[in-house]
Amino acid sequence: MIKDVVILTKSTMYGGFCITGFELKSRKWIRFVSDALGTPLMGPQTKFLNVPGFLEPLDIVRVNTTREVPINNHTEDVIVNYETLRKRGSSRLEAVLRFHPAESHEYIFGNNSDSLTEQEMNTFNFNYSLVFVNAKNFEITYQKKRERISCRASFSYNNHKYSSIRITDPVYTSRNENLKLNEAYLIVSMPKVPFEKDGRFYKFAAKIFPLPE
Repeated sequence: MIKDVVILTKSTMYGGFCITGFELKSRKWIRFVSDALGTPLMGPQTKFLNVPGFLEPLDIVRVNTTREVPINNHTEDVIVNYETLRKRGSSRLEAVLRFHPAESHEYIFGNNSDSLTEQEMNTFNFNYSLVFVNAKNFEITYQKKRERISCRASFSYNNHKYSSIRITDPVYTSRNENLKLNEAYLIVSMPKVPFEKDGRFYKFAAKIFPLPE
């Protein structure tokens, strides 16, 4: 099936990219995966067939899909034939917001913590893994930990404060200077399986759209 999609994230994931967006016809979330296990697309698989370059957030693309492969809370996963990936144009955040306004939730994935336990995930029984929200008092901090730089976000949403949210947006993980914004739009993602070292499900800021000050 052919789908037209406005891309919202191209965040780092297991050596590849978690690529998500809104399907234009249904206005529903979609996540591009390469197989039934939900394997993310690798860098070369994000190359366009019809024009030079690689897929990026806010691109409008057309791609052939094979089938939906929901796994746990990752109900948005769809296998795509990346060899058919074509660019149709580009969008802007303002246009995306008219097409799909920021979502309204009491909390971002059930609480205002940076993660959930497996028991909490079972209790909430989420049937989604992506949210598009408007955050206030947004801040990114960087801290050196051993041989790497830790990149975390803090912000307010719906009068709840969030802190130490992990960032997988490569625009910001490649930097090292703290940042403060009055307002930003965020794509927050949850994994389909827990982190193996502690069994927790961590929330990720997969894309950050800053608003001009």
